[in-house]
Amino acid sequence: MHPVLMYHAIGSGPEIAGADPHYAVAEAAFAAQIAVLGTSVALARQVGDGAGIQAPCITFDDGHVSNYRIALPILLAAGLGAEFYVNSATVGRRGQVSWSELREMAAHGMSVQSHAHHHVLLSDLAAHELRAELEVSKKTIEDRLGQPVVVLAPPGGRYNRLTVAIAEELGYRRLAVSRPGLWQRFDAPTVPRFPIYASTSTATVQRYRRRWSRDTLRARLRYQLTQLGQQALGNRRYERLRNAVFASTP
Repeated sequence: MHPVLMYHAIGSGPEIAGADPHYAVAEAAFAAQIAVLGTSVALARQVGDGAGIQAPCITFDDGHVSNYRIALPILLAAGLGAEFYVNSATVGRRGQVSWSELREMAAHGMSVQSHAHHHVLLSDLAAHELRAELEVSKKTIEDRLGQPVVVLAPPGGRYNRLTVAIAEELGYRRLAVSRPGLWQRFDAPTVPRFPIYASTSTATVQRYRRRWSRDTLRARLRYQLTQLGQQALGNRRYERLRNAVFASTP
C-alpha cells in the first residue's frame, strides 16, 4: 500500500503569508516527513502508465509560492518527485507561484496538474461552468508548460458525479481527492490522499503506510465527520463556519 500525501504551504511566519496556517507545515517537519516515504512518483506518471498507483506520491494544492521557494529545494535534495496542483487563473498573483517558476519546477522533473481554473467548489457549479473550469485549466497548463494534464485535484475536495464525468470526457485520468486512505481499486476514478496539517507528526505519516493503523482510521473518521457537516450545512454555510472557527483558533 502506498500513501499519497496532500500538502499546501511549507514554512512558517512571513513565508506562508496568504496560506491557511492550519495546513502550513514547517520546513524541518516537511523534510522529516517525506524522508520516511523513500520514494515519490507523480500520479500523472503513474496513471499514464496504466498500471495504477505503484508508489507513494507527495502532492501540493493551491500553488503557494513556498512550494517553489522552500519545498522544491528540499525535494531535490532528497531526490524525490512531487505533483503540484495549481489554479491556472491565479498563477503569478501575489503569494502564488509564477509560470516561470512552474517551468523551472517542471524542468526538474516535477509534475504540474490541475486544481481547476479558479479556486471554486466544483460541486456547486452547473455543467457548463464546470466544463469551462476544467477545460480552460487543462489547456492553459498544457500550453504554458508543455506537459500533459491528466490529474485533477478538486478545490476544497468538493466534487460530484458530474465532476467525474466531465473530467473524464476532457481527458483527465484521475481525480486526486481529499478523502484519506490507501488506493486499492485499479478502476476507481479517484485517488485518496492524506491531508497533512501543521500538527501532523512524522510518526503519523509513517503510520499512514498501513491501512488499519490508528492514525489511518482516525483520519478516515475525521473526514467522514467533516462530510456529514458539509452535507448538513451545505458548502457555503460550512465554509463560513469553518473559517470562523479557524479564525478564532490561535
